[in-house]
Amino acid sequence: MASSATQKVLHVGVKKQPGTLVYVRRVSGDINEVCSSTKGDPSAVGKIIAQVTFRREPGYFYYVDAAGDISRAKRVARGASRKRAPAKPVTSTKRAESAQGGTDYIALVLDKSASMRGITAAALKAFNDLIDSIVANAGDRNVLVSIYEFGTSLDVVRSWSPASQLLRLTHYAPNEDGTRLFDAVGAAISDMQRYEPTDPDADVSFLLHVVTDGAENRSRTYNASTVRALMDKVQNTDRYTLTFMLPPDAKTSFCAAFNIPEGNVEEWERTTAGVARSSTATQSGMTQYMNKRARGVRSVKTFYQTNASAITEHQLRSKLRNVEPEVRVWHVKAESDLRPFCEQNSGAPLLNGACFYQLTKPEKNVQAWKKLLIRRRGTTEIYAGDDARTMLGLPIGVDVGVNPGNHGDYDVFVQSASVNRKLVRGTDVIYWPAIGIPFTEGASAPVSRARR
Repeated sequence: MASSATQKVLHVGVKKQPGTLVYVRRVSGDINEVCSSTKGDPSAVGKIIAQVTFRREPGYFYYVDAAGDISRAKRVARGASRKRAPAKPVTSTKRAESAQGGTDYIALVLDKSASMRGITAAALKAFNDLIDSIVANAGDRNVLVSIYEFGTSLDVVRSWSPASQLLRLTHYAPNEDGTRLFDAVGAAISDMQRYEPTDPDADVSFLLHVVTDGAENRSRTYNASTVRALMDKVQNTDRYTLTFMLPPDAKTSFCAAFNIPEGNVEEWERTTAGVARSSTATQSGMTQYMNKRARGVRSVKTFYQTNASAITEHQLRSKLRNVEPEVRVWHVKAESDLRPFCEQNSGAPLLNGACFYQLTKPEKNVQAWKKLLIRRRGTTEIYAGDDARTMLGLPIGVDVGVNPGNHGDYDVFVQSASVNRKLVRGTDVIYWPAIGIPFTEGASAPVSRARR
């Protein structure tokens, strides 16, 4: 079998090891696997290196070229003329333009440096939960996902798999001593750039999500200046959303250095509980992002923030209940402790769960049982119900960190069960006696189920 007019089809960057045979095989439809096996050993079982997605055309032979990428060559009859032509990449825009009804490219980038070793199981679960969230929210959109892992090395684990066929990760081994953060970001963005459409009206967007617990220390291709320039370039297209999960105290300096919107960056703690909280926040952000994409929004700057800007009056009135007649609203003129403030204004002992404070700053943990209220600005209407969380892009039934974002024409209030919460000057408090119960001294505790 011979070839002519070789063409590069897909960048994968597989590293070929001496004594191994690397090849690509079709699994089903456009799903293919890059595998390796020991040369000269017919009994060797091929090891799957990466899952890749591309469309095979009749009359071509597909193979892994010297650079570790997928290339193809025309099949020719035996004895026919074999004139080799220079390699020419397949035009990157054709794929995006062929799906202009709505295409999302999502690149997930996971740190596999040794510092992640203590939370291996929790990180793997969180990453797979995110994959599940993407699959659940894809709907009938054309969603394609690539997964990268980086440490000292940089590996493509999945390459543009359709969401409907996206496989969960079964192996994650964080044991490398470097953090090639810049190279990982640069490689993922460069891969996405190949699919930028030529039609300015095409409904095509790109999302980068990076999870790391440390700082850059080992990149070879990109440095701070070049990766900043690349991120600026793609963000200026208004098609790219770049999001990052970073270690504690890294957000402010990172956003300033790389011009990333603060609403697209979240800090997380390297503990099992920290991973769980960040996982919930990311799934919530992904749900909001996919909902906005379904409405034609191309990029977001508030991936990790609550967003009430898209709530309509019809949604409020059809899905929630107006509790205005049952509540009282008090303005906080000076910073105050919750308990004396409420008792002074109500003239009665504080009831557990009756007080709602206005959401104006990040809250690390809003428990699953807490109610949320939405007030329509310029009116006295105040709405309650389980769907309030959904409207704000928050999951139901789990504890979640909350960052206030664009609340549009609405104010958001969170139920408090704390005796000593500090109320912020200039905010409002909503008091709902009908759902409160006599307070038990001590730490914050769930309100009795009978009164929720």
